[in-house]
Amino acid sequence: MLVGRRSEPVAHVWSMLTGNSGRLFEICKKKVELTSMMKFCLILLILQWTTESNAEKFQVVGPAGTVVAVVGEDLILPCSLKPNISAVDMSVEWSLADSDDVVHLYHYGVDDLQKQIPSYKQRTTLFREQLKRGNASLKLSRVQISDGQKYRCIVVSDTGNGVVSVQVVVVGTKPVVSAEGHRDGRVSLVCESTGWNPAPEVEWLDSEGKILPAEPTESHRVTEDFSVKRRVTVEEGDTHKNISLICRVSFHKHTKEEQIHVPRAHHWKNLLCVFIPLAVIVAVIGFLLQKEEKIKTTVMSTHKANMKKQFQKIVKDKESALERIYTELYFTEGDGDEVNEGNIGASHSRRTQDNVINCSNIFKSSPGREKKIRTVVTKGVSGIGKSLSVQKVVLDWAEGKADQDIDFMFVLPFSEMNLMKDEQYSLYQLLLHHHPAIKDLKYLKMLDYYKIVIIFDGLDENRLQLQFEDNKKLCDVTETSSVETLITNIIQKNLLPFALIWITSRPAAAQKIPSSYIHRWTEIQGFSDTEKEENFRKRISDETQVDKIISHIQTSGSLYTMCYRPIFCWISATVLQDVLLREDSTEIPRSLTEIFIHFLIIQTKKNQQQNCDERNGATRQELLQSDKDVILKWSKLAFTQLGKRNLWFYEEDLTECGIDITNAPVNSGIFTEVSVYQQKKVFSFVHEIIQEFLAAFYVFYCYMSRNMEPLESFLTEQNRISPDDLLNAAEDKYLQSENRHLDLFLHFLLGISLESNQKLLQDLLPQTESSSESQKNKDTENSRTTVSTETGRNFLFGMFGMKDASLHEETDRYLRSDELSPAHCSVLACMILVSEDVLEEFDLQEYRTDNEGRHRLIMALRNSRKARLRGCSLTDTSCSVLSSVLTSNSSSLRELDLSDNNLQDSGVKLLSTALEHPNCKLETLQLRGCSLTDTSCSVLSSVLTSNSSSLRELDLSNNNLQDSGVELLSTALEHPNCKLETLQLCGCSLTDTSCSVLSSVLTSNSSSLRELDLSDNKLQDSGVKLLSTGLEHPNCKLETLQLSGCSLSAASCSVLSSVLTSNSSSLRKLDLNYNKLQDSGVKLLSTALEHPNCKLETLQLCGCSLTDTSCSVLSSVLTSNSSSLRELDLSDNKLQDSGVKLLSTALEHPNCKLETLQLQLCSLTDTSCSVLSSVLTSNSSSLRKLDLSYNYNLQDSGVKLLSTALEHPNCKLETLQLQRCSLTDTSCSVLSSVLTSNSSSLRELDLSNNKLQNSGMKLLSTALEHPNCKLETLQLRGCSLTDTSCSVLSSVLTSNSSSLRELDLSDNKLQDSGVKLLSTALKHPNCKLETLQT
Repeated sequence: MLVGRRSEPVAHVWSMLTGNSGRLFEICKKKVELTSMMKFCLILLILQWTTESNAEKFQVVGPAGTVVAVVGEDLILPCSLKPNISAVDMSVEWSLADSDDVVHLYHYGVDDLQKQIPSYKQRTTLFREQLKRGNASLKLSRVQISDGQKYRCIVVSDTGNGVVSVQVVVVGTKPVVSAEGHRDGRVSLVCESTGWNPAPEVEWLDSEGKILPAEPTESHRVTEDFSVKRRVTVEEGDTHKNISLICRVSFHKHTKEEQIHVPRAHHWKNLLCVFIPLAVIVAVIGFLLQKEEKIKTTVMSTHKANMKKQFQKIVKDKESALERIYTELYFTEGDGDEVNEGNIGASHSRRTQDNVINCSNIFKSSPGREKKIRTVVTKGVSGIGKSLSVQKVVLDWAEGKADQDIDFMFVLPFSEMNLMKDEQYSLYQLLLHHHPAIKDLKYLKMLDYYKIVIIFDGLDENRLQLQFEDNKKLCDVTETSSVETLITNIIQKNLLPFALIWITSRPAAAQKIPSSYIHRWTEIQGFSDTEKEENFRKRISDETQVDKIISHIQTSGSLYTMCYRPIFCWISATVLQDVLLREDSTEIPRSLTEIFIHFLIIQTKKNQQQNCDERNGATRQELLQSDKDVILKWSKLAFTQLGKRNLWFYEEDLTECGIDITNAPVNSGIFTEVSVYQQKKVFSFVHEIIQEFLAAFYVFYCYMSRNMEPLESFLTEQNRISPDDLLNAAEDKYLQSENRHLDLFLHFLLGISLESNQKLLQDLLPQTESSSESQKNKDTENSRTTVSTETGRNFLFGMFGMKDASLHEETDRYLRSDELSPAHCSVLACMILVSEDVLEEFDLQEYRTDNEGRHRLIMALRNSRKARLRGCSLTDTSCSVLSSVLTSNSSSLRELDLSDNNLQDSGVKLLSTALEHPNCKLETLQLRGCSLTDTSCSVLSSVLTSNSSSLRELDLSNNNLQDSGVELLSTALEHPNCKLETLQLCGCSLTDTSCSVLSSVLTSNSSSLRELDLSDNKLQDSGVKLLSTGLEHPNCKLETLQLSGCSLSAASCSVLSSVLTSNSSSLRKLDLNYNKLQDSGVKLLSTALEHPNCKLETLQLCGCSLTDTSCSVLSSVLTSNSSSLRELDLSDNKLQDSGVKLLSTALEHPNCKLETLQLQLCSLTDTSCSVLSSVLTSNSSSLRKLDLSYNYNLQDSGVKLLSTALEHPNCKLETLQLQRCSLTDTSCSVLSSVLTSNSSSLRELDLSNNKLQNSGMKLLSTALEHPNCKLETLQLRGCSLTDTSCSVLSSVLTSNSSSLRELDLSDNKLQDSGVKLLSTALKHPNCKLETLQT
């Protein structure tokens, strides 16, 4: 692929045609009869020679032969200009010779890597400085097996161009030979090599080149390459010479060799000459080693004592010994895929007996796993117990209870190493700084020979720049470098290669470590319900008190769920112990924010008691008032440092916030002195969650006091902001935060904004008239949102990771409330975003709000898999918000429906930027009825050709795209990058011109189209004729073609018949609904349907002016041995009973494979039911679904006739649709008998729009509660039901034997009383209902 030049048009045309004058000369030498062609060639030759004579000529040269590369090493692909003129202002393209795919593109001074093959990303580099001397060689780092290809180096300038090819062969590593042991004068040798594909031949040779007998070669597949190993056993050498052996690893012409010398066998006299001095040396070494061992033992003893002292107390709770209150935390093994940062409460459904790991066993391999585990990452949300687990493991080792095979454990917290970012250390100095006891280890390099565990705690707190690419390599523990370089070299195993490494982190931050360096990923799941209770009982010795506390927490559903994190157990226990002991306690806290407010009060009171005993009798209000200044300064510090992502601070940070260190309550339950670094004291809050709570309080305090200056970094607009603006700003901060670390800050801010919580803080917060303006009547933190549907209920529970019955009643009240305000929408969006579980589907229509509210809810889509925004009055402004969602690296969105919104071309333009972004994973986009024109097609064409686009399905129906739009799209549809499989262009004002364009697309080798919908366009027979060329082409992969309402006649059936009989046709589904095909058209189609080449499984002929004549023709098709039809739709045709009679013969035939038959609106009576009853009882019938809806004359008599078959053992029918068939409660009685039959297979029944009334529902209910009934879906829309039926259904739903999963009661007069009856049933444990429509 040549890069075009910007000047000299003749030279450019010449380059595009030939690439060099030699090739054109060869063309012109050929005998060409047309004189004009010869003249053209001659003119081009003259012009080229003229151009070249005035330009600086150059030649592109490469290597003389094949370039051999070794797996894992770096490779130079040679390419240079001759003479050595500068290539700085030229274009240099490296690509794969076979496909033209870009490996690296340098274009006039800039690297352009947008279209670079993904597998080469961050592995290619040009020698920029050497481009001045004409060196266009490419450095390829970390060679992979797949890099063994033919490459092309193309250099283009304004005056000329050249190309050279480079063939690369990738081979494995040089053999490594080692001795495994000596026995009886023989030595066993093993030769190993890795990185081959396919597996090479391994041979052992003696010094004369003769092949030696050896054990069979062992070959192991490792991802895309092989590692090989072969052993040989030989006699040791004689007394005169050593033996030389060669291990040769070869594949075709490529060979790697390694030589080894086997020591000679020494005679005893010779040995005696050496033995005496050797013994002396050994004795000296032994003495030194004994001394070193003694030093090591002393150092280990001191180090363990220090570690025990450091870790035996829980840092945040200095009064509690770890051993006394520790409750076992279990890890689950997983992978390195990113997970959300965790919600406020999480489920434990992922913990199973098979994947649980005890924290002391994280380096032990699972059964059947041979590979050693040296590096482990443990993920977990904030407060889940990551550091607590580290404490437990270290303490058990220090006390001699576990891991006694480990010599040293070193804990390196990232929060502390952040303070060392500008310093230079050696590894020894770094370890010495954190663990002074090792200062007496004299032989520093002996660290490599100790068994060491290095624990990097809190990767999410890291502020260092960890660069794993192009990082300085360190191998010496005494060599100094930056701390970040030391850390990366430890993880990369350059330093202390045999050390075990344990890294703890919040989930999102764990992605900073490349997965190639990690051997095991684990995640802490938190406490189960049993473990929560165990932890409370360990913390509180008073049985009566602990019972009362556990009982209270269990009734406070959300709080109980939150206690799956140990940090919440500790704080809840501390608060509730204090509150329940006080006689003046009126309300016991039930929400997380209330707990933290009380915790703040308790810790303040404790501090005051330590300093002033006489204040014991002070009320809570007096304490808060007197300590208001201190709390505000703490809060300011928390907010300021949280913005900087600092968890540790110096004395000067405290001074900046007005905190006097001499009087500040350091080492309280809130704030503590951590350590001394470079003679400076270091402080922190006892836990980062407490810092987030105080930071949230400070933001709300500043807002309430109208002091916006401190919030300059938080708010973009500081004047006249409303509570909504404050919450919006918090939401934005959360979305922009790295690793989503502000989830609890956001939660606390929402909680503090509640009026009930403001009352607890009334002595701290300034009083204003509008202090609770937007929060009136919101009594609980957990149910702030006003939602209007059952989906809303699921959202609310999903947000907290639980389905707690205690919230049902309150939630129901909110579901029935009025329109959501923008503030509520912000809260709802935030809650969805911090939820651990990805929402399967978000339907914006189910939330009543204004345009501003919709925009805020849209932000929640990044944590949803499917988004339905159809008909929500969105405009191009909404597309800008959506673009932000799609480009988020944490977006889970795969399907997006924006149909029936006035987006226009401007909206699609805004979306397109996101659709081309590497982070965008969207696979399905629906833009039906969005007022688009062909301009949007041009934009979308660019998206589809983008290398990063993931779109598989695109719906542009009901837009005025016209033929010009399809023409623009076609360019993309033929592009190799386009992955689109489904394209819907229903009702787009297309003609047969579009068919011609699409026919060309279908014949393209690179087209991926599997489904095409051209319905409701005036294509006519001429359009189908043009399409047929593409449909018969071998490259065409189309399986579904929809041509409903395209003004077709029988002539199109003739053309399509030819397509279906074609050997290369892939069509499986054909939709010809609402075309006037008539019986003659079906006759033409039938020939194809019986042909062996025809693979059609679904044929839709609804509303095609057919009569019973077509039934006769189709009956013949269905009995054909070669017919593949599985689904047939003949609805809205006047077939009458005679047509069904003709069809029945085929339906009972053994060759008939039909499973779905649709006969809606076919003028049928109960006579057809009698015929179909016979079909269904036939042993050879395959029918699974039957639709007889809108045949008004079936009546109860027809259902009675059908029922005989439905109870028959041969009947396999699973779905029966009888909408609007003039049925009454009599039919319900009949169907009730069917459903209780042991042989009935019915799973889905549709009786909508029949006058069944409550009496019919009563009759059906008996069957629905019967153990034999397998019905899962029941549709009763418009059946004249009232709340009486709801009472009956409530009994059904709570029945232990009911199988109902979906129930549709729309368009009935159920009233509120009926819905309330149903809602009670939905809460019942036996209820299996998943979908209810009322």
